[in-house]
Amino acid sequence: MLDFATRSGVSTGVRFAQLDFYRSKLRGIEPNEIEAIEYFREDNATITDAAPAGFMSSKEKKVVFSENEIPIISKYKVQLFTAIEKAIRRKRLTLKYSYRYRASHTYTISDEQWASRSEEFINAANLRKYADGNALLKKLGKSLTDDYVQVNQKYLAGDNKHLRVDDHGVWHLKEPEPNFDTTKYIPQLLSESKPVLLYELLAEIDSYTDFSEFFSHHRIKHSKKDIEKKLIFATLMSLGSNLGHTDLARASSGIKEKQLRDTELLWFTQDSLQKANRRIVEFIGELPMPTIYNDRGNMLHTSSDGKKVVVAVNSLLANYSFKYYGKEQGVNVNSFLDDKQSFFHVNVLTSSDREAPYMLDGLANSTTTLFHESSLEYLNNLQKPKHKHSSDSHGYTEAIFAGLHFLDISFAPRIANMNKQVLYAYEAKSLRRNTKTPIAPKTAINKKLILDNWDGILRLMATIKLNYCSASLLFRMLSASAADSPLYAALKEFGRLIKSKFILNYIDDKELRRSIARQLNRVELGQKLAGAVFYGRSGEIQVGTSVEIERVMICKTILQNAIILWNYLFLSDYYNKLRTNNERRAAAEMMSKGSVIAWKHINMMGTFDFDHDIPKSFKSTIKQMMEINIVDWESAAS
Repeated sequence: MLDFATRSGVSTGVRFAQLDFYRSKLRGIEPNEIEAIEYFREDNATITDAAPAGFMSSKEKKVVFSENEIPIISKYKVQLFTAIEKAIRRKRLTLKYSYRYRASHTYTISDEQWASRSEEFINAANLRKYADGNALLKKLGKSLTDDYVQVNQKYLAGDNKHLRVDDHGVWHLKEPEPNFDTTKYIPQLLSESKPVLLYELLAEIDSYTDFSEFFSHHRIKHSKKDIEKKLIFATLMSLGSNLGHTDLARASSGIKEKQLRDTELLWFTQDSLQKANRRIVEFIGELPMPTIYNDRGNMLHTSSDGKKVVVAVNSLLANYSFKYYGKEQGVNVNSFLDDKQSFFHVNVLTSSDREAPYMLDGLANSTTTLFHESSLEYLNNLQKPKHKHSSDSHGYTEAIFAGLHFLDISFAPRIANMNKQVLYAYEAKSLRRNTKTPIAPKTAINKKLILDNWDGILRLMATIKLNYCSASLLFRMLSASAADSPLYAALKEFGRLIKSKFILNYIDDKELRRSIARQLNRVELGQKLAGAVFYGRSGEIQVGTSVEIERVMICKTILQNAIILWNYLFLSDYYNKLRTNNERRAAAEMMSKGSVIAWKHINMMGTFDFDHDIPKSFKSTIKQMMEINIVDWESAAS
C-alpha cells in the first residue's frame, strides 16, 4: 500500500484530476479533506506537522508525524490517498469528467433541458399517467389501506388457511404444494424422439425463422455480400457451446479455424446477435402452443436469475470470490425468461455487483423492444399493470420496486424471510398502535419526502426510459453514496409503499405464490439448460473483455432458444397427431404442468461413424517401423 501510494503517477493524478469540489460539498465532503487536497496540490516537496490533518484520526496523526525510517511525506500520502479513495467510492467526492465517478445528478437529463422541455420528456417516456404525484400517491395509499383491511378480515374469518400470526405479531405462511413437475411427461415425450444434432437443429430452426438473415457485414454498410449459413451455425456453436474455434474446426470437416474467426469478427456484432435472438423469441410468441403456460389470464410473467461463471483469462470484468469461484475469478450472468419460456435478454456483471439494477436494465431494454408498452394494453387501473416480473432476493431492493412501477411492471420477487420485511402504512389508522388487527405496520411512509422529490423521480425515470443513461449505472451511482441522496431516499420510500402492497397480496393470494414459484422454477431450470449448452472447456469463459463475454453469452442464449423452439414444434406436431379432443385436452393439461425446457434428446457433441472404412494415417508399415535402427548419433559423430 505504501509503495503504491508513494508512486509519482498517483501523486500526479491527484494533483491534476478535475475534482468537482462544488458538488462534493453538496454531497457532504468535509472541508478539511478539501483543504488537505488543495495543500497537496501546491506541490509541496516536504510535509511538516503544519500540513492539514483534520481528515485523520488522532492515532493516524501520531503515526504519520512521528520521526522514523519512513519519510513523513510518504505516510501523509498514504492517509490522504486512502481518504480520497474512500470519498470517491462513497460519492462524497466526485469528478467533473468521468464515466463512473461524476455527480449522480449529471447522469440524468440536464437541468436546462428538463427546465424547458420536461412535459415533452414526460410524454415521450409514457410517464403522463404518473405526472400528478399527489393524486397517484393517494390512490396507491388508499389501495394499500384497503389491502390491510382485506388481509386481516380474511385471516380472522378463517378464510386464509395458510396464514398464521404468532403472539409477537409475526406472520408465517405455509407455501402451497406446487402444481407442476418439470421432470415428467414432456421430457419423456422428447426422449422418445430420435436424438437431434445441434447443428441440424439450428439449420431447421433457421428454415422456419430466417434468423440468419439478421447477420450483416459490420464493416460494409448495406452490403449485399452473403455468408454461408454453415459458418453462422458453426460460429454460434463454437462460441455458444464454449468449444472454441480451434476445437470445433478440428472436429469438423469443411470448416477452417480462420473462417470461424473471420465470421465472428466481421458478422457477429452485438446488434446482429440480439436481432437474431429476438426473431426466435418472437417466433415462439407467435405459436399457439406456448399459451398453455400463461396461467394468469393475459398477464405477462417474466423472471430473471443470475449464474456465477468462472472466467479463465485475465478480465477487468471478472473478480475473485472464494465463495463462488474458489481460487478462480468470474462474472455473474443474468438471464431473463418470459412465461413462454424463451430467453429474451441476458446481461453480464461482476459478482460483486447486485443483480437488482441490472435486472432493471434488462427490463427497461425489453419494454422498448420485445414487450413494448403500447402492445401490452395496460389496464386503466394503475395498481394492476399487465406485466409481472419475479426474481429471488438478489434482484430485490425497495428502489427497484419503485423503478419497475414506472415501467408498468409489477415486481413479484421471492424474498428470503419475507415475514421479517418491514411493512409500511400510508395512513396512521393502519399503524399497529392504532389498531388491534393481527397484521399491522409499525411505521408510515414519508409522503412529504416522496412528493418533494417527485419531479426528480420523473426526471430519473425519463432518463432511463428514453435511453439517456442505463438504469444500472444510474441506480448504482445513486446507491453508492455513504448517505442516501434525497432523490434516492424518496425513490426507496415510494418503493416501500409498493413493496408493502405486494407482500399483502402475496399473503392473500395462493395462486400468486404458486405463479412466482413456477416462474422461478422455470428460470432456474433454464440455467441448467445453459450449463448443458455451455459445456466446452469445463464451462469456463475463455475471453476477457465485456464485449467478448457478452457476445459469447448471447450466442449461448440463441442456442438455448433454438432448442426451446424446436421442443415447441415437436409438441405441436405431437398434439396435431392426437385423434380426439379428450386426448388433446389431457395432453395440454399435462404439458401445462411441466416445462418445455428439456435437452436430453439434443446431441450437443456430434456423432461418431463406426461403419466407414478407416483411412491409413501413416505411410510406413508397422514392419518398417519395427525395423528402425536407433543410432547413438553422438557416438557415431565422434
